[in-house]
Amino acid sequence: MFLQANGDILSTAEKLVYRNVYIFKVDISDGQIVKVWEYADPVAYANLGITGSEAESAAKG
Repeated sequence: MFLQANGDILSTAEKLVYRNVYIFKVDISDGQIVKVWEYADPVAYANLGITGSEAESAAKG
């Protein structure tokens, strides 16, 4: 199964607007979800200019 989600986040503390489109591929076997794949545009995140975040470190690790 494929799903699309549109992200629209406004962080007033950092004065950042983050918009992205996510595509999820969900693998189902015997009526149960066995794996979820997430695809997003990494350029949208990179354009925020955030470096050294926990999320970024986890993605690289």
